[in-house]
Amino acid sequence: MGLVSIVFLWIHDQDYLKNPGSHRWLRLTRDMENALKQIVSFKESRLNASWLKFLLCVLLTCWLMIGSAIAWEFSMEGELVWKGRFVGQLGSRGFFGEYDFDRSSTGGNYASTNGWVGGKLNDLSSSSNAADQVMETNVLPQLRLSEAVRLRGEYRIGGWNDPVASSYTNSTMPGVQVAISEGQWTMWWFSAHTPWGIIVFGKRPFDFGCGLQYNGSEDLTSESLLLVAPYGPFRFGVGFYPWRQQPDNPFRQSQPNNSFPLSNNPTLGNPYYNPLDLNAILAVSPTVFFTYDAGPLSVGIMSEYFMYHRGPESQRLQTVREIFPTSDVVSTDGGAFVKYSNGRFFINAELDWLNRKTKYEPSQKGTFFGTPDRMNGTGSLFAPRYIEAWRWMVETGAMAGPAKVSLIYSWLPGPDRRKGVLIDRQPYFYGFGNYGLFAPYSLVMNFYYGAGLDLFNLNTDGYMNDASILALRLDYAVASNLNIFTSFFWADRASGHGYGWGFIKPASTGSRVQFLNLSTINAGTQEAPSIPDNNLGWEINAGTDWQLLDGWKV
Repeated sequence: MGLVSIVFLWIHDQDYLKNPGSHRWLRLTRDMENALKQIVSFKESRLNASWLKFLLCVLLTCWLMIGSAIAWEFSMEGELVWKGRFVGQLGSRGFFGEYDFDRSSTGGNYASTNGWVGGKLNDLSSSSNAADQVMETNVLPQLRLSEAVRLRGEYRIGGWNDPVASSYTNSTMPGVQVAISEGQWTMWWFSAHTPWGIIVFGKRPFDFGCGLQYNGSEDLTSESLLLVAPYGPFRFGVGFYPWRQQPDNPFRQSQPNNSFPLSNNPTLGNPYYNPLDLNAILAVSPTVFFTYDAGPLSVGIMSEYFMYHRGPESQRLQTVREIFPTSDVVSTDGGAFVKYSNGRFFINAELDWLNRKTKYEPSQKGTFFGTPDRMNGTGSLFAPRYIEAWRWMVETGAMAGPAKVSLIYSWLPGPDRRKGVLIDRQPYFYGFGNYGLFAPYSLVMNFYYGAGLDLFNLNTDGYMNDASILALRLDYAVASNLNIFTSFFWADRASGHGYGWGFIKPASTGSRVQFLNLSTINAGTQEAPSIPDNNLGWEINAGTDWQLLDGWKV
């Protein structure tokens, strides 16, 4: 419609512009007449009618010439999720004992914190239960610029001013013209098929294997520059970061053996004056992988590497620089997997590892974050610290008609604590959330309570760690659009004596729980005795997946 109007005005400009009222049949509005008079005025002062004709002709020609070039293909998929959640605690006593009784020294401030309902519902409640109703939308657009070039991303409508996997909570923003969310782009990446392979860059899911360690479907992302070379059933991939920000504590965990060289004082973080300071970013961080996919079989292996240095120059205050020890971290991680499915039987297995070494040098004052080095034979505070973590899982099952049975076993290592002290060579690492792998089997222990260790991934979903897990799930398709299921989940602590006696109390906010008296690495004195009970418990779930309409599932 716009093109027709432009051409029509170009043909009639001489007569109409001289006498706008003579062509009544054009039925132009008064606003358009005023606009055209402005054009006439501009023309008389700067351009004549011939130049105006020429300009409009060039614009029209350019539009027609590029019409085919900008015929991009746009497709979109996504989901709108409406969730109602309720968590209740059974028994005649609250989580901390007697109801409405504060055992701390606050004089009764925390008397109303009776129930622990899990991290997804803000931990503590005044009763024995809590509930919410939330809504979220995830849109996955794809823009195909050509047969070889694509742009993809994810757009999320969640809660207002909350970019971390947020949801809109029911009735918190009432009003027709009151926004529930400003919307956020959570991912955006580019891919191009070239003669050398597929080139990818941008923020995108980091998904590899079964999801035991690289769970990109729900958690991890990568922003490396990646080249993938397909060759028949094989794929070879090489990726790297020229530079990237130091991770500091990317998994938002504060467990005692966190390998990132920070003290227990949260103010001693990574407060460089300039976050783009070369000292504040990682050097080249390569990733390599190989996969083979043919028929029912898929196998793969990958590994990544990074290192970084942090010294007193990272701190802003001179008083802090004097007590801040220099540290150097070298880290590698990777995994291998195999998947097989022939339509009747399936088996998935994965083995992952992480190796990390942290070396320290004394601070300017010879202290470790203000603590003098030990001279009593219990080991130096500046001794290197090592992590060598291995984890594995096997999942198998069978399908027969409308029925399916799935069985999974997984072992995730925990801390090595000897004579009350966590040694400096640890077999575990907190991070690499695996929520999606265990989600079909566990809701409470996995999603709501984070393995009882307050573990929540980058998307704030609970996940499992330091556990020996055995789980079973049964599915039965009652109809083509209705599936019913039940599952059993059992877990033990993988570490026999990984945790000393401690306690959980309400944090200063009165809502979140706070874990106190956890052991620290390379502690100088024997701490509390180990917790003798390693049983995490068991869980039974049941539910339905009902496809009410095409695109609508309950």
